[in-house]
Amino acid sequence: MKKIIAANWKMYKTRQEARETALRLRECFAEGMPAADVIIFPPFLALAEIASFFADSGLPFMTGGQDVYP
Repeated sequence: MKKIIAANWKMYKTRQEARETALRLRECFAEGMPAADVIIFPPFLALAEIASFFADSGLPFMTGGQDVYP
């Protein structure tokens, strides 16, 4: 069974902070990817930018959106 690593960044990051976090993640995985699917849930306002960043970086990270359910 393949493992899943998921990170929910909530809504406390600005778009710039989300991009800086994505850059740090790219550095962390420069040596190789874990044997797991990695899914990042950035703040909704940064979702398109972060999804594009990961697609351009060559990292096989997936992104997802957050809902507002209490």
